[in-house]
Amino acid sequence: ASGNGTAILTLVDLYGRVIRRQQQQVTQGYNTVTMFGLSGLPVATYALQIQYNNQLVSEKMVKVNVQ
Repeated sequence: ASGNGTAILTLVDLYGRVIRRQQQQVTQGYNTVTMFGLSGLPVATYALQIQYNNQLVSEKMVKVNVQ
């Protein structure tokens, strides 16, 4: 993050449906974000959108089963 503030994290599926949205406080520099309660999601590809200071970054995430 370029400074301290609030980021909005949105996890969406490939159909554009919002799976989870949360706000998180961030500090200048690198930050770690955690989303809980996602274990029931099916194996699939998702997009994590991070909105901060009028900027939107989207990253692809793939959930896989680990045995």
